[in-house]
Amino acid sequence: MVFAEIRKHHRPSSCWGCDTVGMSELRTLTAAVHQEEDWFIAQCLEVDVASQGASIAEALGNLREAVELYLAEVPEAEVTATPLVTSFQVPGTAA
Repeated sequence: MVFAEIRKHHRPSSCWGCDTVGMSELRTLTAAVHQEEDWFIAQCLEVDVASQGASIAEALGNLREAVELYLAEVPEAEVTATPLVTSFQVPGTAA
């Protein structure tokens, strides 16, 4: 699984985790990317939106666009805090 950062233009009056750029703000979101057969699937961890692409870059670009469209259409959309993402180990016999 690959984790990547998505930057999105956003215009709220205040935003935790945003960088101000001119009149707009950039909100940093997190994506988890995994491969299913020939496709890379990108899932935003703060907003319930996913997309896919033939490459990681394409999947992230498609996810960025999907999140932008979702937030534009649903102005009251819930953007949750970035979850803690970590790894753990299990015995080698597990699938």
